[in-house]
Amino acid sequence: DLVSSFATAGYANYEFFINGISVQNGAIDTYNSSTLNDGDVISVLATSSAGCISNPAQVLTYTVVAIPSVTMLATPDTVCENEIVNLTASPAGYDNYEFYNGITSISSSASASLNTTFSNGSHTLTVVATNLGCVSPPSPSILVVVNSNPAISGGNNFSMCFSDSTSFLTGTNPTGGVWSGLGIIDTTGTFSSINSGLGNFNLVYTYTNTNGCVNFDTIIATVYANPTINAGDDIVLCNGESDILSASGAISYIWSPSYGLDDINSPSPIVFIEDTSIGYLLLGTDINGCQGNDTIYVDASSVTVNAGPDVSILYGNT
Repeated sequence: DLVSSFATAGYANYEFFINGISVQNGAIDTYNSSTLNDGDVISVLATSSAGCISNPAQVLTYTVVAIPSVTMLATPDTVCENEIVNLTASPAGYDNYEFYNGITSISSSASASLNTTFSNGSHTLTVVATNLGCVSPPSPSILVVVNSNPAISGGNNFSMCFSDSTSFLTGTNPTGGVWSGLGIIDTTGTFSSINSGLGNFNLVYTYTNTNGCVNFDTIIATVYANPTINAGDDIVLCNGESDILSASGAISYIWSPSYGLDDINSPSPIVFIEDTSIGYLLLGTDINGCQGNDTIYVDASSVTVNAGPDVSILYGNT
């Protein structure tokens, strides 16, 4: 920096001294220097137009502050989206550190360290230090690269019945990730209702791209209980008689076989059979599409009664 020393104006001659050595002698009452060292002492003698020489003026002792020099370290210098980068200026202890991303100031404080995130892409970073009013040149630049996280989808939420046992998860994009969560029995995407039980379950699909950046998506698996179907108690019919079956536990039904029934889709079909015994299988479906079954037996077999052979008796005999 340029330093100027001023003497009282109006004299014919001024002789300036640095540390007792004459450095300027003439009519100029100002001495300028940019080469002062810390602790240098400047004094001046003035001579009037009559040739009278003044006593030495009050000496000035200068403190020269070195221009600070600063470097910076970025840890790490390659990150994934939303990850924190630590910027550390060195040396610590200056009055202020101003960090720059390109020409944009991102922080200015007495701290030599900054934790921050950056948008995706490449960023050229520098730091400028200030100490005792002296400002450093920018530090050597550091390049920080931020890689984007992969855009992924785990597919759609799904539901299944407990009796379905397993479901293979599809619709992931991109493929090649891993699944986790209660009920996952194969990380490539096999879900087991036997392992999960009934209810709602969060299943997480995690994918890592070639830059090592990770993203995840969550879907919900719902496992429904199978309905308890009741076809009623077994029935015994006499030949020529009919009865009404009664189903419960679901919202739709199918009876099989159809023999002897007036409507296989009715919860209460009329049954009419003769000289036979049949077991009817009832399949019921509930509001969630889950199924259960029950069996009822209807017996309408003929009954043969044997009173024995005919007998002839004489009148009066028993």
